[in-house]
Amino acid sequence: MTFRKWNVREEVPDDHVNAFDIVNLRFFSVVLLNEEIRHVIGRLLRLLKPGGYVQWEEPDFRTVRVNKTQPDSKTNYLEELMKLFTVQDARLNPGWVIKLPQTFAAAGFVDTETDIRNAKPWLEFMFHECGLMMHELSARKTNNEKMARDVSRLLPLAVEETRNGAFVTATRWTIIGKKP
Repeated sequence: MTFRKWNVREEVPDDHVNAFDIVNLRFFSVVLLNEEIRHVIGRLLRLLKPGGYVQWEEPDFRTVRVNKTQPDSKTNYLEELMKLFTVQDARLNPGWVIKLPQTFAAAGFVDTETDIRNAKPWLEFMFHECGLMMHELSARKTNNEKMARDVSRLLPLAVEETRNGAFVTATRWTIIGKKP
């Protein structure tokens, strides 16, 4: 097995055209904008050998919610943190996730399947803990000083709410498509 870096916003390298049996993607919803999806899916199709599959899993950020393991757990800071990011970053409101099945079909994929589900509670909590890192990374990389300050203020408070049983979760979409 070998690994090679490739940016999905760029053309497929010649040696990657028709080269793969399976391509798996996750969490591109925090990377790609709505207007980029059609082009990315076209490139994914080029990566696959005939009969190859793409499997793409994404959270549907329209369904983001704060759940609690204890009824009296506080959620104010987690909710404020999520609102801050949703307003500041268009990638956290991707309308394209729920349109992936149709976009796959329009691009030429066949035998598409869609699985929409919520994770089991113990997985939701784990996904949430991993997702907390995203906030810190965004605060470090942003040019928006106010947002960086707000995140620096909110994140420790949100972590404390997490310790007390509150967590952010979302419905997950998995789409599979086959190259004819």
